[in-house]
Amino acid sequence: MSNHNTDHAPTDLTIVVNQPSPLTALEQQRLTVLLNHCVKPSAITIDALMSVQQTRGWISDQTLQAIAEFIGVSEADLDSVATFYNLIFRLPVANVVLHPCNGMACHLMAGEDIEHQISQCLGIQPGQSDENFTLVPLPCLGACDKAPVMIADKILFERITIAQVSNILAQLTARQANDA
Repeated sequence: MSNHNTDHAPTDLTIVVNQPSPLTALEQQRLTVLLNHCVKPSAITIDALMSVQQTRGWISDQTLQAIAEFIGVSEADLDSVATFYNLIFRLPVANVVLHPCNGMACHLMAGEDIEHQISQCLGIQPGQSDENFTLVPLPCLGACDKAPVMIADKILFERITIAQVSNILAQLTARQANDA
């Protein structure tokens, strides 16, 4: 008589065979290209995260685990990279991420007022999103001679004034509508 019960429901320990990878074929191809151009897998962690984020918009826990397994680094090491760099998003973001500079030069040139105006116009605080925008200030964008500055949708906005904020947001909204 067998001690195995075949009528039981699957448990958390059930192994799923042929489970598809959470990485798409294109993402796997891009990661393979990166791996082929490095000495150690740890050398591509930022590029790997950015590559996958480019198609998904952000890096979920499941995606991070899949990347770590695919490139051969520990999940903890990859997570430490992902949480250190401000441009790796670990939570969903809107289509346009606003990066006003909050570095010293921009701060001295009213950058804090610009950030506050953006928050007021959108009704969100830093780290929050609305239907179109996510606001993520960054410490320095390296354009101190053009302060205050902001990067949004791959555009560097220079010498921003409070009066320009609503026009910049409208321009970015229109640009997204045209791309859709």
